[in-house]
Amino acid sequence: MDNEKKYLSCADCGVMNCALRNGTYPEFCPTVALTEEEINEITKLYTNNRVNKKVAVAAAEVEGGFYGKYARVEEIIEFAHKIGAKKIGIATCIGLLEESRIFAKILRLNGFEVYGISCKVASVNKTDIGIDEKYTCVTGNVMCNPIMQAMPMYMQD
Repeated sequence: MDNEKKYLSCADCGVMNCALRNGTYPEFCPTVALTEEEINEITKLYTNNRVNKKVAVAAAEVEGGFYGKYARVEEIIEFAHKIGAKKIGIATCIGLLEESRIFAKILRLNGFEVYGISCKVASVNKTDIGIDEKYTCVTGNVMCNPIMQAMPMYMQD
């Protein structure tokens, strides 16, 4: 175990200097690995692309205006209004389907068209992709299907 290389990431950071930029970054911080030029190129992705800028501005305004004041659901609604969204898709775990129904109802009450899709869509058997049957006894043989969840052809126009 001691010879294993440890990969540290933001999940291991206790400094969070990225939020305030008034201290030092841990040596494993991805920010440390970036040059000023690379950071400028990333920034240009927000300033030189109309859609990226619209989304970034809306997100920053919602965070700056409502963080800690609004629940996340309210923040999502505010953000969606700011970007002019009319439809919202919800990709959900089947174990959170009831919460997704409630969320969809709230979104619809706020004027959005909602399309939700469960992780179990298309009901692919785990054993069909070579998973040993011993991994089907607790939650069943149907696997989560994130590829199918993300397929745009099943989104309503």
